[in-house]
Amino acid sequence: MMADARVLLVAGALLCFGGSLVSVYVAVTHDPNRKEDRPVLKRGEYIAGGSVVGALVMMYLITRR
Repeated sequence: MMADARVLLVAGALLCFGGSLVSVYVAVTHDPNRKEDRPVLKRGEYIAGGSVVGALVMMYLITRR
């Protein structure tokens, strides 16, 4: 059971890290002044917010013991 929890936490941490990298990539490669890039930037903000929420949930799960 303990190994399953560790695998879950490592997978969650990697997903949070990947979400952060994707959101930074979207922010760097798209221009906020171009009208057609604005929806993509909004999705990047949602991805960044999701990775922050995921990190907070992981922190809660770790400290819940």
